[in-house]
Amino acid sequence: MGLGSKFQGQSVEWVVRAGRIQQNVPVTLSGVNPKLHDPQFYILMSRKYVKDIHHLSNQLSTKNHLYKDYFSDSAVARTNLQDLAIQCLTQDKPLIIRCYGRNPGGAGTHPTTQSIDGFIEYHEKIASAAPYCQLEGQPDKNIEWKDLRKTFNDVHDDSIPNVLGVTLMNYPNLFTNVSFPEFLETEDLLRLAGAKYDDYDKGRNGLQVVTELGFAVISTEGSMMLPHEDNWATVVVCQEGCKAWWFAKTFDANRETRVSWKPSDGLMGFKDSYTVDLQVGDLLIMSPGQIHGVYSPQNAFLVGAHFIIAEILVSTLKAATRHREYNGVRKH
Repeated sequence: MGLGSKFQGQSVEWVVRAGRIQQNVPVTLSGVNPKLHDPQFYILMSRKYVKDIHHLSNQLSTKNHLYKDYFSDSAVARTNLQDLAIQCLTQDKPLIIRCYGRNPGGAGTHPTTQSIDGFIEYHEKIASAAPYCQLEGQPDKNIEWKDLRKTFNDVHDDSIPNVLGVTLMNYPNLFTNVSFPEFLETEDLLRLAGAKYDDYDKGRNGLQVVTELGFAVISTEGSMMLPHEDNWATVVVCQEGCKAWWFAKTFDANRETRVSWKPSDGLMGFKDSYTVDLQVGDLLIMSPGQIHGVYSPQNAFLVGAHFIIAEILVSTLKAATRHREYNGVRKH
């Protein structure tokens, strides 16, 4: 499904409006040191990045060859999501299930996990700690929830924060209000490690795996994450808005390209790369080490989790080893 489908074919308008390029406002380029570049750099890079993402979204021939895309009511998706997920994970093919969750609200079962407004309101109400945010052309920093609300509601606000990985496990009320795929309850080794951990004293100090079991990301229109890899397999569901996910096929040549990659290179140097959209209610599952980037053509809210299942234990260890070898620089 091309990105133009979200905006009824208005692809040119999508690039201009979503990137805020005509407003002369730089967009978030996660992974770029803001101290090394002036604002004009971000404007130029955003043009190239968004242009490449949009161009690659029109290459629909990649469907099924490089990734799998099904509607939730299709015969394939209804049969057994666990088997389908395992098949795609072992083949290093992202899996998208359209309309997995409700619209509006995605996988959320309560207003606090169904919309940006409900999510922020909850954190304001309980006085949560200020979340960690990426900002265009500025150093990353923590921003108070009340200030984030103003940013998301003010169309004239020029700042473009990307609120990364709010850990749902710190907020049990939120975590229990998200409907993740059922097979994670019995097959996810991270969850099982936490459930079977029997060292009482160490357990009281907190288990490191717990933070990976649930997260939320809220992004303003125009924000983006540059190409990177995650150590774990990932599942995400779009609760509000729309996300453009760029993927590059996982093999050595693309890994080497990513290690030496810089924003001015654009995305066309990767082989077998493509862009798909994730809309409200859509679910995405991807393998550990999958090369990807993310762009927000509008304000967006995702919930997700990292996980390990037995069938991908080796690939998970390989992804973690590559991360360690590159010492955690944003080329992991």
